[in-house]
Amino acid sequence: MGKKQIYFLSIILVLMMFFITSCDNDYDKKNYITGVDFEETIYKLKKEGYRIDNLKSDNILKSCQPNNSYGNTFTDRIQLYSDEFGKTSAIRIESTTDGNNISTNEDAQQHYFWIGSLLSYPKNIKKWITDNFNKDKSSIMLDKYTKMIIYAPNKYTRRMDVFKINDTNKESPIKDDELLGY
Repeated sequence: MGKKQIYFLSIILVLMMFFITSCDNDYDKKNYITGVDFEETIYKLKKEGYRIDNLKSDNILKSCQPNNSYGNTFTDRIQLYSDEFGKTSAIRIESTTDGNNISTNEDAQQHYFWIGSLLSYPKNIKKWITDNFNKDKSSIMLDKYTKMIIYAPNKYTRRMDVFKINDTNKESPIKDDELLGY
């Protein structure tokens, strides 16, 4: 084989590697939330005193609640959804208070800020959460495929969904379970 042929084959190989990497990256951007490692997030929640419950087996849905709360008495719940190990397709955080106005509950807001801090997008997510925490419903596209919605159905509860919009998801794949009454 001559030098020209080796050079030509090298260029083809580099282009093929670039194309394959680009396709994988596009697939991940379209299907998984950037910067949120599923297992690492579960580990951090366990370390913070959350109990982790498996809710689904074919795809992975984990419900995370503080260890000292059960049933309707909990103050917050974080759910993570995935269909591939280590990657996160959707996040839901819900908070409720025991009759106090949640808009003045800094502990509840801190959980929303923490989830927001996990997201790797060029928007100021903490400011957006602060500005929209008390609106009935607000949404923002973090990129072409990632949507974040915050709901304030009453003065006692809040919910935030972060999920991918693509060919299979037009809304969060985490289904409503009416645990918080909305």
